[in-house]
Order: sequence, then structure tokens, then C-alpha cells
Amino acid sequence: MDGPHDRTAPAAEVPHPETEAAHRWADSFRRRREALRRELGEGSRSLDDVLAAADDTDDGAITLLFVLESLPGAGKVATRRRLAQLDLPEVVPVRTLTPEQRRLVLDSFPMATDGAARAERAS
Repeated sequence: MDGPHDRTAPAAEVPHPETEAAHRWADSFRRRREALRRELGEGSRSLDDVLAAADDTDDGAITLLFVLESLPGAGKVATRRRLAQLDLPEVVPVRTLTPEQRRLVLDSFPMATDGAARAERAS
């Protein structure tokens, strides 16, 4: 029976190996992104650390907005407004920032550079 009233379930498709690999990568990336959010929130990593390692780690694929909003005390609206004032895109991966843009971000978000020092004082 073919038609709108056919109640047979379609045969399950076997996932393509590339699709499975993409799913594994996406799961790994989500876990890494959440770990970075936790580390920034706890103060065990600073924005300076993330930007310095962006070219050499998977953290570099995470967007600037996500990183900045993960900082302690960072508000979503204030962060977005500040990025707009600086004429920086929100959804740019941190590894694609130029050295000048990285310096601008560090200078514009000074509370973000002392994460490791806060963590040491809390210990």
C-alpha cells in the first residue's frame, strides 16, 4: 500500500561513517565548550589564557561571544553592546582574531585577565 494511509514504518537507515564521525566530533566539541565555560566561570582559566592558546587548541573554534559570556560577572547584554562598540563580530571563532583584535578584547574586558589570580586567592 502506497499512500497517505500507509502505516508501515520506513526501514531504518544505516548511518554513514562520515556522519557518525561528525556526530562524535560535535559531541566532543560540546563537552570541550562546556568545560571551558566551567573553567572560565571558576577562574581557573582567564581570557588571556584562552586567546593565547586559541591557535594551538580546539578552544580556538569557540566563538568570542561564548567565551566572553562565560566570564564571571559578564552580562549578556553588556557584553554584546561592548562588542558592538568595538566593531567586533559576536560569532567569530577566537582563533580568527588578529593580534590587534585580541589586544582590544583584553583591554576592553579587564576583569577577564585575572582569572588565575582569583583562583589562587580563593585557594
